[in-house]
Amino acid sequence: PTRRKPIENRYRAANPNPATRRFAPAGLFNSATNALWRTILNNCNVSSTGRNDLWGVPWGKHNPASWRGHHLHSMFTNASALGWNPRLDSVLPVVAVKDPLTWMPSICRHPYAVQQQHRQRISKRCPAPHVDAPVKVAYKKASVGSYDSLLDLWARWHGEFSDASWPHLMIRFEDLLFDPRGMAAAACACLGGDLAPEDRFKIEGKAKGSLFGHSKNTNSRAA
Repeated sequence: PTRRKPIENRYRAANPNPATRRFAPAGLFNSATNALWRTILNNCNVSSTGRNDLWGVPWGKHNPASWRGHHLHSMFTNASALGWNPRLDSVLPVVAVKDPLTWMPSICRHPYAVQQQHRQRISKRCPAPHVDAPVKVAYKKASVGSYDSLLDLWARWHGEFSDASWPHLMIRFEDLLFDPRGMAAAACACLGGDLAPEDRFKIEGKAKGSLFGHSKNTNSRAA
């Protein structure tokens, strides 16, 4: 809470009108970004005019923090989608952080854009015994990141957000899983919104259905 207060003050000072405040999830693949988004969206009322969320940060919710201001996700450039460019200071990134020991096996099962070596993919104990094997991430077709290992990917990706000077929140996956109301309260406080009372609090994310835009359950503890 003591660390969150300066974030609240800086973010609200940059966005005095609650109607302009928006939160947006970010996180590595398999980090429950969709469940995070829905949990906050369903339980935090920020303003009476419109919605105060984005499905992902403007530069792409799985892309590194260093892409902020240098890349715009297609949902903002495609005329058939949103077709507008959000003001970056109006967006509060809420970053889902999954413990690397549970995240790495999730990537082995559902790699998404993470490209592992063949010996990693076929290992029944992935990422063991090739924990130190290099990996690549195809963030875009022409933008492929190279990392020394899965753990290096995890550390460098989160390190960029941790070192960022602009307001953002980093939320542990375990808090979303075991204390969703406390997690939502932290984000809602930064937005200056009203949290739903306990008897009306909606819990999301036990499974990914059409609501989350996925067909498989990859956000559970075992994922």
